[in-house]
Amino acid sequence: MDFILTKEYIECCKKILEEVKEDENLYFKRSLPICILDAVFSIGAKYSSTWRVWDRYIKYYNLELKSFRDVNEGESDKSEHTISDFLHNAEQFADTETFANEVLQNSQRTSTTNGILKAQAALDIANIMKRNNINTISDFQNNKDKAKLNEEILSVHGQSSGIMLKYLYMLSGDVNTCKPDRWLHRFLQTFYPEIQLNDIQSLMTDTVAELKKYRPEVTVRMLDNAIWKYASQMQ
Repeated sequence: MDFILTKEYIECCKKILEEVKEDENLYFKRSLPICILDAVFSIGAKYSSTWRVWDRYIKYYNLELKSFRDVNEGESDKSEHTISDFLHNAEQFADTETFANEVLQNSQRTSTTNGILKAQAALDIANIMKRNNINTISDFQNNKDKAKLNEEILSVHGQSSGIMLKYLYMLSGDVNTCKPDRWLHRFLQTFYPEIQLNDIQSLMTDTVAELKKYRPEVTVRMLDNAIWKYASQMQ
């Protein structure tokens, strides 16, 4: 569905962006397993519990990871924690439940009804990456068969909505994608009551095209993050 960008809506977005100086995602850890953990554990959970999951993982293994901001595009990062590293660490435990309890200290499931451990979902996604010869952030960004990869990731228990997948792309460096979660959806519904989840990406893309007239550096990812902070704090 196409939506007309109203003056009221654009002015609100401009106001929200006033406090945003740069893309805060550039400070996220440049590690594909950390991106996977954040994306998987963020679904249906408060972010205060989500970031603690990967923070515990980093501290458990005493990792020193760089942020995206610390690594120039195309530059090799020898400190990067890879998919192989992540799977190797998990394999040292008797089972996923032990890994989840001891390392991540989080036993959340993908749903309250027949859900699997989120830790298991993260490992399933990591194994899909491995089968597709994806080990690093660069491998993921440069993967040529995204349709096949996306289909496999969406088949993981509890991931069929695609919200986690979109967020994973965002965390891993895609500045043109948004996460159509409840915060973004609720915010957009105040201006477009009829908007559905599958309309959000298109509207956000059109919105940023308009906002670039005022802030050329704005991206979909920047706007998404700004709206998320605004909407979640309003609750």
